[in-house]
Amino acid sequence: MNVHLLEEKDLEKAYQIYGECFEKMSFNHSYTMRENVLGLYLDNKLIGLCQINFIDNIFEGKRIAYLNSFCIEKSCQHKGYGDYFFKKVIQYCKEKGANKINLTSNKNRIYAHKLYQKNDFNVIDTIFLNKDI
Repeated sequence: MNVHLLEEKDLEKAYQIYGECFEKMSFNHSYTMRENVLGLYLDNKLIGLCQINFIDNIFEGKRIAYLNSFCIEKSCQHKGYGDYFFKKVIQYCKEKGANKINLTSNKNRIYAHKLYQKNDFNVIDTIFLNKDI
């Protein structure tokens, strides 16, 4: 297994994995690669992904990494790959200067929550709001 930035050639597979994990299809496949989308590769095949956005919060004096779309291909779940990948994602965030990591998660993703808590993440009661503009 190895972890590195997602390659352009693996973008369609990334959409497939995302759609399976979050039970929705991506609306726009015209996405062009940006930095900070990590891929988990097993035998050179993409099996997981995580998009990371960094924000320098001047009020907290911290560089915060926001994790988005952390997911593992369904056929590869519950085999330890997610834990391995999550640890590598945390390491990547540290290497990029982050000293705090935030993420949101759907209340139904029970196994994902176990993974996050296993890796010392705290559950914070919050309300997540959004608006398409």
